[in-house]
Amino acid sequence: MGAFMTKSDATRSDVTKPEQSYLNTPDSESPLDVEPVGGRIGAEVRDIALSRVTDDSTMAAIRAALVRHKVLFFRNQQLDDQEHEAFAARLGRPERRAAPVAGSRYLIELNSSDGYAANIWHTDQTYMQSPPDMTMLRALVSCKAGGDTLWANTAVAYMDLPDPLKVLADNLWGIHSSTFDYAQVFGKDKDNKDRDEKWLQCLYFRIT
Repeated sequence: MGAFMTKSDATRSDVTKPEQSYLNTPDSESPLDVEPVGGRIGAEVRDIALSRVTDDSTMAAIRAALVRHKVLFFRNQQLDDQEHEAFAARLGRPERRAAPVAGSRYLIELNSSDGYAANIWHTDQTYMQSPPDMTMLRALVSCKAGGDTLWANTAVAYMDLPDPLKVLADNLWGIHSSTFDYAQVFGKDKDNKDRDEKWLQCLYFRIT
């Protein structure tokens, strides 16, 4: 499975604007064939070949659908790595990765046969000063059963909180660090004083 991180030029108001009702319903004005797949998050975009999308109006409609539904599914796509990157770059500025696949600066491989499993709830790269707007996943080999990837709409979760818990959440501080992730990637002991310079360059800390 390939993953791709992007940053966009959208403002915060652009991203939050369609969130007023938090109803995961189709946009009657969208030119895309979009079918919601859940009550709070997710939609399938049908009858579209991402490798052939070149016009700005379609890209704008895809971004609007992503903002509205949070997660989009495009089935039966025929994309290679270069086409994957090219499409993602139309949505925003690509984010470089520490250990990309050969021939790429942005694409990483998530392979369960290597023992990889993102089996905990997480948000990608929150330790960055400007976290990416989105992640793109491309399934190359899928399980017939199990192995599901799950998403949650945290905006809805926050809005549904009782007011005292909202106040608590609004006043909490957290330290976001990439130390653990990159220690795994490069096989480094966090207590080893002779750390590789490349690993050190990948470390980020952010307080929110």
